[in-house]
Amino acid sequence: MTFNTNWLKTPHAAMELGCSQNYLKRSRDTHGGILVGGVHYCLGTSHSAPITWNVDEIRKAWHQQAMMRTQMANETIKEL
Repeated sequence: MTFNTNWLKTPHAAMELGCSQNYLKRSRDTHGGILVGGVHYCLGTSHSAPITWNVDEIRKAWHQQAMMRTQMANETIKEL
């Protein structure tokens, strides 16, 4: 059996990603963010079970979002 280290509990994922635990939780799709359940995070089997986070996929999603913001900013500048 192999252990996938890309899936981390909230405190460890936040530390690895360089953000706060609250920011990470607010980034979920259920809270208006871009992180999708089952892809970027998984809820536990109970309300008190920890959320686990796919750090590699979150980095990809945040990078894509940043690239889109940059592209939109560049297009706005060109229009001016």
